[in-house]
Amino acid sequence: MAVNSRTHVLRFVILCLSALVCGCSQQQAPHPGAALESLFHSGKGKALWVHHYREDSIKAQPELLSLYSDKTEQIAVVDWISGSEKVEQLTGTADSLFILQFEYETANKVSDYAYMMYVETREGEHYLKPFTMGPKFHLDSYKQEDGDAILSSVGMDQWYKLDKALHDVFPPAATKPLEQLGKSSYAMVETTNYF
Repeated sequence: MAVNSRTHVLRFVILCLSALVCGCSQQQAPHPGAALESLFHSGKGKALWVHHYREDSIKAQPELLSLYSDKTEQIAVVDWISGSEKVEQLTGTADSLFILQFEYETANKVSDYAYMMYVETREGEHYLKPFTMGPKFHLDSYKQEDGDAILSSVGMDQWYKLDKALHDVFPPAATKPLEQLGKSSYAMVETTNYF
């Protein structure tokens, strides 16, 4: 009887230790958008500039569409990106191309930029990909066929699929078009060297 009860106690101790070891060894998997989140300099975000390639414009492309500089807006963008899922290929037909320019500052001076290409497809899907900004992305004018060259430069693989569009993150009332930024802000846009 004593041997049998020792066996039960020993089994119980082994089960408890096994459960403890298994529970401790499980690591929480990072959420899908964690790789994109690593591009953000925590607490140093100053603004998000949204540039849009437009066919119906006489301005140089991409054209500044809006600016988001409020902390709550920046948090909303990070949350939006964090919900993304990495995919091997961008699928569908690109309908609209945007460049998201993230501006960071240290000691009240702009210190860094990060860029992401944002694509909305005709099939209603939304994709995002970090890329290195350069002169080849700046055009005098834009036609739909230019989109293929732009996407080819960015690469068709290693994109992140988003569950909603950027305009769903920021309702129209939150968008600040260039006309509302004021002359001094417009001058800053014109002199910002982001290539």
